[in-house]
Amino acid sequence: MLTQESLDKILEVLEKMKVFYGNGLYSLEEARHNATKEVAKKYDITYQTMEDGYRRRLGLKNIHEFHIMLEEWIKGDAKSLISLLETHTDKANHMRIHEFFDGDKTLISNNKTDLKKPILIYLSNDVYNHLIVISKQGKKAAEWLSEKCEVMINDEYLNYVKNEIGKLTEEQKKKLLDKLL
Repeated sequence: MLTQESLDKILEVLEKMKVFYGNGLYSLEEARHNATKEVAKKYDITYQTMEDGYRRRLGLKNIHEFHIMLEEWIKGDAKSLISLLETHTDKANHMRIHEFFDGDKTLISNNKTDLKKPILIYLSNDVYNHLIVISKQGKKAAEWLSEKCEVMINDEYLNYVKNEIGKLTEEQKKKLLDKLL
């Protein structure tokens, strides 16, 4: 049975893995490997101890079984991975597992314009707890935070573009408008 601490480490690996894989620089296997190394280093444990969490503690014969579930998850089907984690944790952790995967809209989409890019952020415990309370108003924390970030980033981007256009001469502005129209 996985402890709360072991589950948190596995979920942290999955979150980092999404970032590594989502940025397009790593294969799924490389993303898992790099994420595992980072989490192991953060907790001052060996890479092998983390790998043990995937294999033996989850009752798998080999790491390939875990990799197959990761591939399914990345393609939008987390059922096997959720089931595996629930089987090896007590009921008190099942909500945590579902929150993680419910907030996750995976990395693969049939429509490239719908593709969401993950980004890993760290929040203080107080801010994280505030986020959980605020997000309980009908949305998962990750979904709520994603929506708020999109609004803020779009506003900042528009301000940036306005400022940059403001620096242009009248002639440069006219050329820019001609190209845009």
